[in-house]
Amino acid sequence: MNSKLFLLFRVKQLFIAEKVTGGGNGSGGGGGGGSGGGGNTSSTSQPSKCGSVCGKDSNGTGVTRIVGGTVASKGEYPWLVLVKITAGGSPMQCGGSLVTTTHAVTAAHCLEFSGITEITVTAGEHDVSTTSEATTQFIEVTKSTQHPQYDPNSQDNDIAVLTLGEPVKWTDNVAPICLGINQDHTGTLAVVAGWGTLSY
Repeated sequence: MNSKLFLLFRVKQLFIAEKVTGGGNGSGGGGGGGSGGGGNTSSTSQPSKCGSVCGKDSNGTGVTRIVGGTVASKGEYPWLVLVKITAGGSPMQCGGSLVTTTHAVTAAHCLEFSGITEITVTAGEHDVSTTSEATTQFIEVTKSTQHPQYDPNSQDNDIAVLTLGEPVKWTDNVAPICLGINQDHTGTLAVVAGWGTLSY
């Protein structure tokens, strides 16, 4: 079971790396055993602001969260972006994570709507009920790529890469999430961050 999970992790990691670098010339493709996609990223898209510990909140604590959730501090998860999808006149929202200044990852099922006319990303968002946050950056998505083996029925490979029309600017509230290192994280507590209500 652990080897299957690791392989799935590596396949997704290679998919992200290939889409971010524009590669495909590197070794490793579908088996998860190679070095990832080829090509080079420009200096403007390199995640140069990764913290000393990848994937930790900005407090560096990896704080405990209750099942029902708590309100996050402003800038606590600086890689989190709000993905807005407009299809048929109705806006939908999903979460995503910045991996470079010009790429974010999100769930492939967020892009399944027919008649999508626009996809935008809001970086630095904290409170979606307000429109006047000084920390936000609004960016149009110019390309979206679902994982080629995404299965909408089983939700296998439920991941997509979004290419942004312009680079985000790294700030205290906007920074990349680092891609995980190649090790088994079985038994590690994960944190889920997003927007919602704590009560009705």
